[in-house]
Amino acid sequence: MEKLVDALRSFGLSEYEAKVLLSLIAEGELTAKQIAELSGVPRTSVYEVVKGLMAKGLVQAGGKPMKFRALPSDELMNLFSRRLKENIEFLKRELPSVESSKREEVVRIYTGEVAINALKESIEGARREIIVATTHFDDMMKELLKNAKCKVTVMAPNVSGSLRLDVESIEGVCHGMLLIDDRAAIYLQQGNNFWLMIGSGSFARFYQEFLETFIKQKVKKG
Repeated sequence: MEKLVDALRSFGLSEYEAKVLLSLIAEGELTAKQIAELSGVPRTSVYEVVKGLMAKGLVQAGGKPMKFRALPSDELMNLFSRRLKENIEFLKRELPSVESSKREEVVRIYTGEVAINALKESIEGARREIIVATTHFDDMMKELLKNAKCKVTVMAPNVSGSLRLDVESIEGVCHGMLLIDDRAAIYLQQGNNFWLMIGSGSFARFYQEFLETFIKQKVKKG
């Protein structure tokens, strides 16, 4: 029940409103006294709570004595879905207009499932080219790249014979990253060929924050 209350609260309902709505969904039709007994909401607050639910279009009232009933669960779901979609569209439309033009986003760091979803969205949204340089081309990356809609190039030591995607492969490539005091170094190697990029300032801070966050997470879990 607590999870249902929390879910309803995420749609803007108060705790009392969520509890009253769930009681009405479960029982069908109730008087104010019955609502108080079943929901645990103080009777002195029931009428105010029901009034708020009626204003939101979630509850109806009628009869003598006055009884209250919630919309059927399928109608509630349709209503919540529609309002959620409207809110998302509103935010998409309005948030960019209030974002400061001077705001500079230095780096975003994601972890866990959020990180995988962020990468999936980036791959599916790419329109020009994706270049993958990895020390091990694993099944998860293969699965994510299946949804790419542009040219994909994969550079990895183990790419040969294991790639079942319509992409260009560059075999035997290793790469790595080093943090050296206040500098960051990134290298690519294929046999005797070696490429290196070293930078400081914001370039190094990007990778420093990224790696330090990962290391801290591993320490906590270990």
